[in-house]
Amino acid sequence: MSILIFDSTPLIYLGKAELLVHLKDLEHEMLIPMSIHEDVVIRGKQKGALDALRIEEVVRDGILKVQDVEQGEMHSGLAGNESLSRSDLDVIELAFSKGGIALIDESHGRAVCEIENIKHRGSPWISRELLLEGVITKKDARASLDRMVDGGWFCSTRLYSRALDLFL
Repeated sequence: MSILIFDSTPLIYLGKAELLVHLKDLEHEMLIPMSIHEDVVIRGKQKGALDALRIEEVVRDGILKVQDVEQGEMHSGLAGNESLSRSDLDVIELAFSKGGIALIDESHGRAVCEIENIKHRGSPWISRELLLEGVITKKDARASLDRMVDGGWFCSTRLYSRALDLFL
């Protein structure tokens, strides 16, 4: 069983794609740093974001566990990197310290994961996992990808094309 550590963007867009409810069907331990919870749930609710309520529900149900993150090796080495937020650093630190997979869409965060040999995946990977586990159909997977894009999620045309190939 892998440990998945979610950054804010995958959480938000998986909420828009209506996939958060299916996370319970995956055989992974799923964590979010406290800083992500504060950014996405607490501040999101203050802004009236529907996604914040969806994320809060999967946290309340124990599907996603909120974890405090101690500043460690990744924080020390990357503290001056202005391209990474505190939340990004927390996701990377937690993935590093737990030997988990960082679910992160931002290119700077993914680049750091590459350099530091930290496993990482993007938002569509969850759709793929749900599809492979038989939780959703190919039609559902494609529709979820389209809902993410319609909700404002950005990806390259190459990535979108590769995802569609998988879902067709």
